[in-house]
Amino acid sequence: MLSEKDTDLNKVPYDEIFNIFNQTCVSLPKVIKLTSVRCAQIKARWKEYNSIGTFIKVFKMAEESDFLSGKNNKWAGCCFDWLMQKDKFIQVLEGNYRNIQGSNNFKPRDNAVEYYKELEKVTQQRLIGEDNENADMEETVDNKAIIENMKNKARNG
Repeated sequence: MLSEKDTDLNKVPYDEIFNIFNQTCVSLPKVIKLTSVRCAQIKARWKEYNSIGTFIKVFKMAEESDFLSGKNNKWAGCCFDWLMQKDKFIQVLEGNYRNIQGSNNFKPRDNAVEYYKELEKVTQQRLIGEDNENADMEETVDNKAIIENMKNKARNG
């Protein structure tokens, strides 16, 4: 394996990258042929990152992702060529395909949950008839007011 100190920007380790992919991404289709298109994609990523460690990291993240590896049966389109695309490579590297168990960067707004619960409660009350008096006239106004109130609180909170 090439060390990062010994690698030269002009010497792209095509075979090593192929071998690392095949050894790491066992859930994805195996790469069997080095084509000119693949060489161009690898060379472009190598010029951007110039580190075998970055390729290893992306391949490990792809294999660990239930979505990319196909383990969750939602998608089966990930392969070497897909990963080598500029936008896909960076998305995987940034963690956009990590499993949901709290490992992504998404943090829900606390107040949004409360407002949606309030909206759900009002809607349920209307459905079961607790708020029947002038319901036809008030419903349109009330829903607009609730939605506008939620938008304002979300902007401010």
